[in-house]
Amino acid sequence: MLRNNKGVTLVEVIVVVALLSLVLILITSVNIFGHKQLAQQSSQIENQSNAREAINLITKEIRRASTVEELKDGISIDGIKYIFEDHSIKKNNTILISNIDDLEIIITDGDTETEGRTKINIKITSKEGKNQQSVTLSTTLYLRE
Repeated sequence: MLRNNKGVTLVEVIVVVALLSLVLILITSVNIFGHKQLAQQSSQIENQSNAREAINLITKEIRRASTVEELKDGISIDGIKYIFEDHSIKKNNTILISNIDDLEIIITDGDTETEGRTKINIKITSKEGKNQQSVTLSTTLYLRE
């Protein structure tokens, strides 16, 4: 009796399909994980960028200013008002930076510790993004007399 041993059996086909399916599932799960990480990190970078941009802008304006006054919900720099309202920092009612959760500015008159210079503490917290994390940045400025 002669047998034809060419071809594959049903069991071999099922095993190959099962192994390929496992490989594809692993590749897909790695790809999905990568996309989730990308979205989370992009959101975090955006939060950091908003807070950093706000700090840099206000700090730069304060350093150029001749007069700085603390307001209830912001700061007045040479008569230009920077107000925190509706999760945004506004300059004369024009939105400069959005997605900000908190703006805290404390101006302390000079004393012996600051050598008579006025001290300004600025603290900005970004709004929580998709990753449910907010970013808080702060800086301290000393005004020259």
